[in-house]
Amino acid sequence: MKDKDIKKLLSEQSRRVLPDAKLAENIKAELGIAAERGEERLALANGGEAASSRRKHIVVAAICGLCALVLALCIALPLLLRRSALPPLSLDGNKFADIRDADSFYAYGAASVGSMLSSRGGQSAQAAYAFSATDALAEVRAAADMEKVNGYMALVESLLGQGDITSASTDGAMDYEYGMTVSYTDFLGDTVQYVMYYDRQLINSGYDEGEKQENYSISGVLVTDDGQYAVSGTYETETEDDESESELWFRAYFSDEDYIEVRQEHENESEDGATEVEKKFTYTVREGGAVERTVVEYELEQDELEVKLSSDGDELTFRSDARGGENVIAVRGRMQGSSVSFTVHVLQGKYRYEFSDGTTQEFDRRVRAEGAKADLKRAY
Repeated sequence: MKDKDIKKLLSEQSRRVLPDAKLAENIKAELGIAAERGEERLALANGGEAASSRRKHIVVAAICGLCALVLALCIALPLLLRRSALPPLSLDGNKFADIRDADSFYAYGAASVGSMLSSRGGQSAQAAYAFSATDALAEVRAAADMEKVNGYMALVESLLGQGDITSASTDGAMDYEYGMTVSYTDFLGDTVQYVMYYDRQLINSGYDEGEKQENYSISGVLVTDDGQYAVSGTYETETEDDESESELWFRAYFSDEDYIEVRQEHENESEDGATEVEKKFTYTVREGGAVERTVVEYELEQDELEVKLSSDGDELTFRSDARGGENVIAVRGRMQGSSVSFTVHVLQGKYRYEFSDGTTQEFDRRVRAEGAKADLKRAY
């Protein structure tokens, strides 16, 4: 609930909050003060009873004021506590909250899809198992399952890393009119950058809170450290009579028919007359006719921001868990119907997975820093 809503509620409830005449008279009666001013007794020449009466009036005023304060707190305090219990996620690093227009959406799409494209080469796992005597989960953690998790690790890094996903306009190239450099900070504090060149087609425009916004579709190419990928996308929103519709998606092709797509979805929740809009993103990977979809969203757990991935019945939650100066991500959830819990140690050239039963597994970590972008600009 907003501040103006609280003020409105207090104004509407003022008659209940402030003591009325009847309450004041009841308090006077309890204290032995005459109801009518003409009945005040001034029997003592030195004004002793008058002084006593004035003191009682002061007590009445103090009690009335205290009643007003208590009643006001009864209304306002639960609202304030409810607000503090659910702070805006954007204050805690939720990068989804920064996506407000076409430019920021395409920047996020280029950065997140680019990170997944770069990590694809890391799926050829170099597994190093340290089997315990009773490794009951070995079959559950099949290589394909962990490769799938590893394919999202660069995305998880970008969402849990410090700083925002940023973009800057650059000159067009490769026969495209516009250019955009997107960057984010990975879990080791390195800057990762990609360049996108594109043409755009205006869908519609309007004003939001006095600022002009343009919705447009794009077609172009995304240049990463390991190649270039054809991209397309649409950012279209419409609002009419308090109803809104949107179509927001970004896609990068790594073959004629295979691609990685990110699509933004909204979920509206109403509670106590207030509507909360929750953003989540669905990533679709189509390869060789097979289609895999994963929903990515933020969650706030005990004042700590986490990233949740859901796919085909599996559900994993990732949380930053620094230990003794190491860069560690704690993971918990369910895979293939079984509870799992493990940590991922983010190292310069690899991810080391450590499981609760003592087994370990390592994968290549293919995340490129700022230097790769400079090489690409020289190449193009």
